[in-house]
Amino acid sequence: MDGAPAPDPEACAAGRRRREMEKTMRLAGVAGLLLLSQLAACAREAPKPPPGGPGSDEYAVWSAAVDAQFGDDHPRFVVAETTVAPEMEIEGGVERLRAGGWVPPELLEDYVARNGHPVRVHAGWLHARLVRVLPAFGGLAGWIASMASDGELTVSRAGFDRGGTRALVTVSYTCGGMCGRQAMLMLERGRDGRWRHTRTFMEYVS
Repeated sequence: MDGAPAPDPEACAAGRRRREMEKTMRLAGVAGLLLLSQLAACAREAPKPPPGGPGSDEYAVWSAAVDAQFGDDHPRFVVAETTVAPEMEIEGGVERLRAGGWVPPELLEDYVARNGHPVRVHAGWLHARLVRVLPAFGGLAGWIASMASDGELTVSRAGFDRGGTRALVTVSYTCGGMCGRQAMLMLERGRDGRWRHTRTFMEYVS
C-alpha cells in the first residue's frame, strides 16, 4: 500500500527470535511432562523386591507412614535409593527411647538391628495415596525430576514386634539447605490389614 511504513528488519528479527523461544519453551515443557510421566510409569512397573530385602509389609508401613506424616500437603518426592536412619546418629537418641519406655523393647530392638546397614528402596513398591513418588535417576532425567519435586524422601528400615502388628519407622524429606522434616512413627496393623499411625517420636522441622 502506498505510504505504508517499511518493515523494521530489527523488529522482525526480534519477533522471530521471540516466537522461536516460545516454541522452544513449549517443547521443553511438553518433553518435561512426558519424561515425568515415564518416570512415574517406571516407578509403578518396578520389579518385585529381591529376596532378603524389604518385604511387602515393610513397603506397606513406609507407604502408610509417608501418608501420615506428609500427606496433608499432597507433595511430590523423589525417593532416595537406600534407607537412612538419621536418629541412629544422634547421640543418646535411641537410649532416650529405651529409658522413656515409650516403645516396646522388642519393637525398638528390632528397629535398631534392621538399621545396622542400608538396603535398596524401590519407589515403585511405595503405594502412598496422598504423596506422589518418583524414582531417583541420574543425568537429565534426575534433574527434571528434582526440579518438579518438593524434595527428596528418605525412609529407615521398619522394625516390627514379634506379632507383626506394630511397626516403628523414621521418614524424612529434605528440600535444600536447612529445609526439611523428619519424624519417627509408630504404626499398628488393623484387622483389615492396613497400617495406621498411632504415635510420633523425635519430630524435627527446619
